[in-house]
Amino acid sequence: LALGVAAGGPWLVNPLLAVVSVALLYQLVRKRGRAGERGYRGAGEKPTRHSPLAPRPTGLLNTDLLTTDLLTTVYCLLPPLLLTTSPFFLFMSGSFMAHPAELLWAVLFMVAWSRALAGRLPTRPMRRWAVVAGLALGALFLTRQFTALTIGLAFGASHFLKCVAPSLKSARNVRR
Repeated sequence: LALGVAAGGPWLVNPLLAVVSVALLYQLVRKRGRAGERGYRGAGEKPTRHSPLAPRPTGLLNTDLLTTDLLTTVYCLLPPLLLTTSPFFLFMSGSFMAHPAELLWAVLFMVAWSRALAGRLPTRPMRRWAVVAGLALGALFLTRQFTALTIGLAFGASHFLKCVAPSLKSARNVRR
């Protein structure tokens, strides 16, 4: 809000943050929607013909792929549409409160977190997304501390249970 005051338009800051938040939410849901498709392996890879999970074309018109693409598009557009029609979101975007900034930092953290964990081996772009996720969580902590703490703990616990705990379990079985 301070940048808007310096630029002479503090009334424009929260609506702009809200627009960016909706775009980031679409990116987050689109990434998750692509991961739910059959045969999709994530990290920008398309299913190959040799993949056992890849959809098989049937006849001249592959209705399975058309249905999957249509449902994925609807699935990806629904959360941003619901957010933009929410009265709370509209009222908070028109106010001078910190809720739009909090939403922006939280959704940016989630997008960066999902992109940082997209592949199996760490690469330079994945490390950059991890830095972006850390900065977004830090900015979220500066905006609203308790929200940042709960989001950070939830994502940290999820990462521990998904990635670290199975490797600890397999290491314990090897020692026996």
